[in-house]
Formats: sequence, structure tokens, C-alpha cells
Amino acid sequence: VYMGGVLAGAFIFGSLSDRFGRRNLLLISYLLMAVSGTCTAFSSTFSLFCLFRFGCGMALSGLVLNSFSLIVEWIPTRVRTVTGTMTGYCYTVGQLILAAVAYFIRDWRWLTLTVSLPFYAFFLFSWWFHESARWLALKNKSEEA
Repeated sequence: VYMGGVLAGAFIFGSLSDRFGRRNLLLISYLLMAVSGTCTAFSSTFSLFCLFRFGCGMALSGLVLNSFSLIVEWIPTRVRTVTGTMTGYCYTVGQLILAAVAYFIRDWRWLTLTVSLPFYAFFLFSWWFHESARWLALKNKSEEA
């Protein structure tokens, strides 16, 4: 179910980010991840659990696609390879941290809630991100770029 959400999110967020901007879709993805994760922790039926996990998968696609696009479009060409590699390492370290957190928080509801709550802070923090100058230029918003 989760990976189905990842697949659906790749199609949806990939095309929408070209239309509405990477920053806007990143904001939506952070909020979707926070709300879906929180609702997963409080889901009372298996159907609701699956629905909210699907939402988390969609949000993950939006986060990965749009954050990576913004990072690559913000930095100079000469350091893109190193930055892309470092971004991949950050995801790996995040998975290791998740494993450690899951070792100490054994209840799945508390674990899901613990993992989803920081996304509310990420959502608030991401309001200060700038839109990609490349996307603004492609949308004929050269003054903002």
C-alpha cells in the first residue's frame, strides 16, 4: 500500500511541480506527510490505516522529488554531483536513525506519531524556502527569478 502511494505520488507530484512550482508542492508534501502520519497513528480500522499509509507514500514521493529538484536547481553546476551524493547519504543516515528510534519505541502507534510530528516543523520551516530560479524563468517570472 505504501509503495503504491509512492508510485502514485511520483506521477502526481512530478507533473504538478512543473505546473505549480517545486516549493509549493514541497509545502503540500510536508503537510500531507505530517497529517497522514498522525492519522495513521490514530487509525481505528485497517482500511483507514491503509488509506493514510498510501498518503504517506504519496507524500514521500513529493518530498524526494521536489526537495532534490530544488537542491539541484539552487546550487552551481560544478557541485551538483557531490551535493546529489550527499543528499543520498542523508537519506541513508535517516533510515539508520529510524531503525534506532524503532528499537526504543516498540509500539507502532507511538513510533508512527514520533516519526510524523517533525514534519509539522519541517512544514513551517519550509515557508522560508525560495522557489527555484530555473522554474521561475521557465514560467516567465523573470523578475522573481
